[in-house]
Amino acid sequence: MRNEKKIGTGDRGTNYDTTFGMYPDISCRKPHFLLLCAVLLMALALASCDTPGPLFGTWADNKGNSLTFNPDNTFSAKITYGVDEILNDSGQFSLLQNSLTLKCEEKTIVTEWDIRGNILYLNWLTTEGTILLTLFKIAN
Repeated sequence: MRNEKKIGTGDRGTNYDTTFGMYPDISCRKPHFLLLCAVLLMALALASCDTPGPLFGTWADNKGNSLTFNPDNTFSAKITYGVDEILNDSGQFSLLQNSLTLKCEEKTIVTEWDIRGNILYLNWLTTEGTILLTLFKIAN
């Protein structure tokens, strides 16, 4: 009886290993189950932290300028310039740190942007020149 295990029936009706005092079928699966639960909880926590960036939403000023950035990387813009001239643009946008690329139908604008509090600062390029925009966040 040197290396023999004594197997009997435990109080749960399963094979009970009297040598080590545990249920082999439960002890083998428990660490894997706990690891799986930990991984699922971390994945759930990371998924719930996916919040939109600070640029998303609608920005406007009292001159009639407005920009809306959507989570699907589309934008729409209404820019007033010159003497009562209004430019309506829309398209795709992309971000790389503080560089904003706006791809419109007729042109591509690459500009720097900055947000301080609820104020967005950026330059809008037109054929007449550059418009300095200071826009306030009015909607998410």
